[in-house]
Amino acid sequence: MYKYTLLRRATGIWIFSALLCLAVTGAAAAQTPAQFTVDRTVKFTIGTEKERVQWRKIPAAREIVESEFAYAKEDLNGDGRPELILLSRSPSLCRDGGCALLVLQKPVQGIDILLAAKVPGALALTREPVDGYRALALLDTAGQIAIGNRIGSPLFGKQVVYPMRYHQTQAQAQAQAGSSPAETTPAKGPSSAGVESAASIEMVELIKMFMTPQQDPDALGDWAFGAQSGSPIRWETTGIKETSPEEQKAGYPYFRAGKVILTVDGKLTHQVLEKSIRPGKWAITLSGPRGGFTRATISAPNSQELGASILDVVKGELPLRHYRCKTPSVSSGNKVYQVQGAGKKPFWINEEWSCGSAGCGLTLELVFTKKEADRFECF
Repeated sequence: MYKYTLLRRATGIWIFSALLCLAVTGAAAAQTPAQFTVDRTVKFTIGTEKERVQWRKIPAAREIVESEFAYAKEDLNGDGRPELILLSRSPSLCRDGGCALLVLQKPVQGIDILLAAKVPGALALTREPVDGYRALALLDTAGQIAIGNRIGSPLFGKQVVYPMRYHQTQAQAQAQAGSSPAETTPAKGPSSAGVESAASIEMVELIKMFMTPQQDPDALGDWAFGAQSGSPIRWETTGIKETSPEEQKAGYPYFRAGKVILTVDGKLTHQVLEKSIRPGKWAITLSGPRGGFTRATISAPNSQELGASILDVVKGELPLRHYRCKTPSVSSGNKVYQVQGAGKKPFWINEEWSCGSAGCGLTLELVFTKKEADRFECF
């Protein structure tokens, strides 16, 4: 049985978080105080057209301020300069139990994003700081910090707070992103033979990384996917970028792109001849609204070393079942599979191939709703 492995290169990249549903907002609990207390309620003001024009110039804020929104200004780190808290009031950004919220800070240059979240109710500032910034806390009907009540959630029985997670400056992030390849971790095991020095991960494990807990059915994909130190993905996009007008119209206004190197059972899927022979790289792209990605694409260009299918040879190692489309042709076609692990939300993969005299090109397109899966055309 073939196994697909990624060779990873560690790199620090400044990231913009996905909107987090209620069940996952406490992921940084280990860095937070044991108990938070309320300082004061955050008072929001309805945004005016003048403010809309002003804040529309900030790319990070554009999606929220395009429709009805509210805002507050609070000094979260005690430097005497208030941070901007934007809260959507638009039906398109207020669904699935919460509204899109964004916290922005203006340093000496540019704009830093401190937090992106999805909040379902009134908020307060905490007295207790986290890494120098006071957190936002969800309030219950009694005006106290709400306690998570979703069984199975990491926040079940705990206070629901939203620490400022991303107060790294862009200068620091760019300095980290400039880390030399010599600082990366060498690969272990047979997958490193004759290949650039980098860490590795099986493709099966990469696909499993897209699995999310079933108790978080409305969570969008986190833009921080694969951005941790030691990640198998070499991201080429700092943060997220705007897509083409066509992609925006299709519901994918932002994207994040990178490259990975796949191996098959320790051997490269394909190689390219440059000044020397090098591993062939696969492109990986995440796309979706500002709140988080709703589609992921992994693709490779034509190569004589690639076959017409990847998933057929790993389906015994993944919870795959054929969903729709089954092209008998080996020259071009597609199949759609559903992936659902125990206790995980289902997602769908459209595997598409095109083979000719130059070899085969392969694309895996992952979507996370049945509605999106049913839009795939069968070839």
